[in-house]
Amino acid sequence: MEQQIDRAVRSLEKLLLEQKDLTEQLIVCGEQTEAALVKNDLNSLREVVEREEDLTIQFGDKERARIQQVRTLLVLLSVPNQNASLKEIGNCLPDSEAAGRLCGVGDALGKSVVRLQRKSRSLKELLTLKSDYTDMMLRLLTGSDNCRSQSYNGRGDRTKPYDGSSGIYEVLA
Repeated sequence: MEQQIDRAVRSLEKLLLEQKDLTEQLIVCGEQTEAALVKNDLNSLREVVEREEDLTIQFGDKERARIQQVRTLLVLLSVPNQNASLKEIGNCLPDSEAAGRLCGVGDALGKSVVRLQRKSRSLKELLTLKSDYTDMMLRLLTGSDNCRSQSYNGRGDRTKPYDGSSGIYEVLA
């Protein structure tokens, strides 16, 4: 029984380390996404988004395997709480060294997830700024009522203000 528990703990450790690695790779992708957005490099952005999608799928696969491994470990340890934390699982392990390793890997993964969440928030803010800027520029170009600017046609005559009745494509056509 002890060997089964040891194998299950090592398997869970391995899965958590793999998830941490995937999380770190997603953080790098976030940094690359940020750089591509700042440079308006759509080709790089497309490549990074494809890489993020692949990493997200891999992370999901690891998460399903992790959940199954935790269930196996809970059965082996006769833990009734199916929602036990890694710390609670560690407290039930007969080997305190294994418990320490498991909790350490869990903590490292948690820190990586927090860093990824921070990167995601900063990307969201950057995208919001870019979107707001694009919206403002479109309103300037179309002379919408929300924007108090004056536009001129090709002959230099003032144009009539945009009344909002047509879309951007009709105005620019």
